[in-house]
Amino acid sequence: MSISNRLREVMEYKGLNIKAFAQLLDVPYRTLQNYLLNERDPSAEVLIKISDVLNVNLNWLMRGEGEMFRDSMSESKLNEKEKQLISHYRKMSSDMQIAFDISFRLLSKSEI
Repeated sequence: MSISNRLREVMEYKGLNIKAFAQLLDVPYRTLQNYLLNERDPSAEVLIKISDVLNVNLNWLMRGEGEMFRDSMSESKLNEKEKQLISHYRKMSSDMQIAFDISFRLLSKSEI
């Protein structure tokens, strides 16, 4: 399976269309489309961004080895407010999660 196939698999798993996936990663729509059509390979920077933003296992993404997603931080290490935020997020529709992800990313950039 190629990187483009694995990118499609991540998109499908997360319930994202190309436009939402491109926005989430902050890459141009056409660039992502080229990756998905196997017309262009994503740069290391883009692969790392996918791994960071979506918690995708980089080894799986590049080589198809291991699990699709990295082990996330143990919930036992989270404080109560963090657990509540995760709980609320998981109850959101996929469209709402996408909107939240994009908003959170934009808010995080403005605080730097």
